[in-house]
Amino acid sequence: MGYFAVVFSYAVDGSRYGGKFYSPHEWEKEAEVSLLYNPQNPLESCVCDEDGSHIAPVLACALELLGQLIS
Repeated sequence: MGYFAVVFSYAVDGSRYGGKFYSPHEWEKEAEVSLLYNPQNPLESCVCDEDGSHIAPVLACALELLGQLIS
């Protein structure tokens, strides 16, 4: 089974940021997704997969960002 490279971009307070991750399923071009980012450092982000089967990685990402905010 292959993986797809998914490239994303977002803006925070007029500054543009971006990232890339690998997914086991194909995403539609120009798809809108939910994104979590660290407001103290917007470069730290993760995409929230809308597919419920991927909730564990999303929770892990949210907890990681929360930990970075606390420390």
